[in-house]
Amino acid sequence: MKVILWHRRDLRIIDNLALLEASKIGTVIPVFVLDKVFFESNVYCKSRLFFLKESLVDLQNQYRKLGTKLVIMEGDPLEVLKKFSTGESAKVYFNQDTNGIYGIQRDKQAEALGFVSFCNDAIQRQGRTKDWSEQATIYFNSPIWHVDSLEPHGLKDQANLIDFFAKYNINHDKQTNQKGGTTEGQILIGKFLKKLKTYPKNISSPLLAETGTSRLSTHFSFGTVSTKMAYQAVQKSPFKQKHFYTSRLFWNQHFTQKLAINPNLPKQSVNPVFLNNYDLMYDYNPDLIEAWKQGSTGYPLVDASMRALNATGFLNFRMRAMVASFFSFILRQPWEIGADYMFSQLIDADVAINYSQWQMQTGQVGIHPNRIYNPTKQILEFDPEALFIRKYVVELEKADLSDILEDPENRQTGLFNFDYIKPVVSYKQNLQKARDLYASLNKEAFKLIKSDQQLKAKIGLEQVGEDRLKRNQLPDTKEV
Repeated sequence: MKVILWHRRDLRIIDNLALLEASKIGTVIPVFVLDKVFFESNVYCKSRLFFLKESLVDLQNQYRKLGTKLVIMEGDPLEVLKKFSTGESAKVYFNQDTNGIYGIQRDKQAEALGFVSFCNDAIQRQGRTKDWSEQATIYFNSPIWHVDSLEPHGLKDQANLIDFFAKYNINHDKQTNQKGGTTEGQILIGKFLKKLKTYPKNISSPLLAETGTSRLSTHFSFGTVSTKMAYQAVQKSPFKQKHFYTSRLFWNQHFTQKLAINPNLPKQSVNPVFLNNYDLMYDYNPDLIEAWKQGSTGYPLVDASMRALNATGFLNFRMRAMVASFFSFILRQPWEIGADYMFSQLIDADVAINYSQWQMQTGQVGIHPNRIYNPTKQILEFDPEALFIRKYVVELEKADLSDILEDPENRQTGLFNFDYIKPVVSYKQNLQKARDLYASLNKEAFKLIKSDQQLKAKIGLEQVGEDRLKRNQLPDTKEV
């Protein structure tokens, strides 16, 4: 029997459950279908798509070593592959994908056609159970699947990989040295193990994070390495800091679980209270949105962060949270616009993580404390020498440190002598407005979560959130 193995966000042969199961019953024909939907949508930066190209080339090499080849096809994947699913002479196997409405709906359609799916992650697709953490732990410690060899299948490519990417002019549009593929991902794991001891120190600093973190997030988003592979490699480390990292691998799966429960997460506030109060929360202003996108707000760390995102396709977690908070609470702009823009610039763009985090960081849930990041205080804590700011805000390269550290609203001349931007809004005034507004909205949103079990399930609360509900601990809105 022939088995078509349909690759999507599992661009590896190691720890690939669908591949393992396919190899047990017949001749495996690995296939990747180039879907123009992802190339014509302008949703992804070109460097991310170039990472995909490199990952596919690496996957081709992996299959050659197993004795077979990856077949490249082009078109609508379901239309291209459904001809292989008729009768008992051929089947289509795939690993389930939970990263966006398109992928979730496509999986359901594939199963309806008779394609056989496998759960190759910690996601509970029928709904999160109370023992989710325990089940995730079992997943992370489960065997890493290996296939040592495969029979050649003889099917030829139906599309040219190089020509397809050339047609869409896919090349780097970011300053990055990240390379796609399992081979590179495994090298990164090895390098990260050597600097694991300094990871907790590096993660919050926007400058140190560029080189001092694992930088595996793009590999996770394409599945060139699995979170399980990283988890088990890090667990072998003697450094106690390993738990600081492995906990984040659980968070990776936790956010994906949220998306599985609520596929509309990228498009609308999870709590109806916030969905119904847009006019109170936001004052749409295209000029402010553009200033934020381009890093021209007059707040040095916000601007450096956005310019770093635009230039490199990367921004560490702390700064992602800060610019999201600033966008919605201080600039008072609709969170989805900011979330969509950040997603479009990230090489490691992950639907579940990006939009879950934006909803949390901009107060769309009603259970988590709202943290409004003071962009001046954040400089003192995470860029005290302004090295990150000077790197990306070139106007300030020669400015006095004391001027950069000054509250923008207190400046008289200082940075303006360096052709820097005056603040586009008053942080202090809008901070107070946000605190007053969300004090009321959070109370209403929290009450709704307690009374609406369907909403509670839709949110997919972690244990901390459950504890807040039990203690009746209303979310506050604090400056940090």
